[in-house]
Amino acid sequence: MYKTLWFKVHLILGLVFGAILLLVAFSGAMLSYQKEILYALNSDVYTVKPKGEKLSLSELAKPYEALNSITFYADESRSTMLNVAQKGSPKGKNIYADPYSGEELGDVVGRDFFMFFFRLHRWLTLSGETQVVGKHIVGAATVAAIILSISGLVIYYPRLRRNTLACLSLDLKAKNRAFLSSLHSVLGVWSSVILLVMSLSGLYWSYGWYRDALFSITGAQKVARGAPAKDAVLDLEALQKAVEIFGKKIEFSEASVRASSSDNTYTISYLRDDSPHFRASNKAVVDVQKGEIISNSLYSEAKLGDRIMRGILPIHSGEYWGVVGQALFFIGSLLMALFGLTGYMLYFKRAKK
Repeated sequence: MYKTLWFKVHLILGLVFGAILLLVAFSGAMLSYQKEILYALNSDVYTVKPKGEKLSLSELAKPYEALNSITFYADESRSTMLNVAQKGSPKGKNIYADPYSGEELGDVVGRDFFMFFFRLHRWLTLSGETQVVGKHIVGAATVAAIILSISGLVIYYPRLRRNTLACLSLDLKAKNRAFLSSLHSVLGVWSSVILLVMSLSGLYWSYGWYRDALFSITGAQKVARGAPAKDAVLDLEALQKAVEIFGKKIEFSEASVRASSSDNTYTISYLRDDSPHFRASNKAVVDVQKGEIISNSLYSEAKLGDRIMRGILPIHSGEYWGVVGQALFFIGSLLMALFGLTGYMLYFKRAKK
C-alpha cells in the first residue's frame, strides 16, 4: 500500500507536470553555458587589441549623461562596459566600449536567443499581466519535481536494497519498455541529488515566502540593490578619483562602480582571480575626500549563510562547485527533460498494454 501510494503520486504528478518540467529543464540546459557561448560568439565586442594608454573612465563616460554603472577589467584586452539608463528598461542598456579609443563596439549577438530561453525557464515566455501565471506554473512544477525525485527514490528503494550494483547499472541489453524503465529509474537515482538541489534552489525565484524562509534559516542579510538618484549631477572627476584609489590598493580581475555616490563615497564591487564563482563579489567603499578605502568586505570572510544566499544562482546552475559542478548540472537538466519524455512513454506503453 505504501509503495502503491507513492507510485500513484509519482504517476499523477508526472502526467500533470511532465511537459512543463521538460520545457523548464531543457531551457535550463540551454542557459547553462550562456556566458561562455556569448563570449565565444562576441570576441570582437568583449575583447580589444591593446594600443597605447587607456582612456580614463571619466573620459569614456563623458558622452553618456544617464549613466548607471561602469564595469572594467584588469585584463588589458577586455572592453569596458557602461550601463546607461534606457526608457522602459529598469536594468538599463549595456554598451561595450574600447577603453583605448572610446569607440562603441556594437551589440552582443545571441543575447535575444538566450533571453527567449530565460523567459521560457522563468515564466514559460508569458509576459505582461500573464507573467505571474507563468511564474506560478513553473513554481508548482518545481514543487512537483521535488516530490517526483523523492517518490522515485522511495519506489525504487526496495529493488536498490536487494541488488544495489544491478540497480545502479543501466541495462543496455534491455529492449522496448524494459530499456525505458531502466533509463528512467537508474539515471533518476544517479541524478536525484542534483535534481533536488536545482529544484530547491529554483523555488527562490518562484515564491517570496520561500525566499524569506531561506534568509531566515541561513541567517543571511537581505541586501537592497541601490539605484542612481534621479536627476543627479554626475561627478566624473570624483568617480575617476575613486577608481584610481581603488586600483592602487586592491587587486581585482573585474570591478563595477555605480555612477552615483553617497556622502562622497563610492562602492565598488569586484571579483578576484581566486573568486569561486561569478557571484562571489567583494565590496570596497572608497571615500573620495579622504582619498582612502574606508571598508573592504570580502566574500571569503562573510558568514556561511550570507555566502550561500549570495550564491543561490551559482548553486542553481552548479557553478558554485566550479566547472565540474556546472557540467554535472547541465547534464542533470538534460536528464530531467529526458525523465519527462521517458515517463510519458512508459505511461502510454503501460496504458496500451
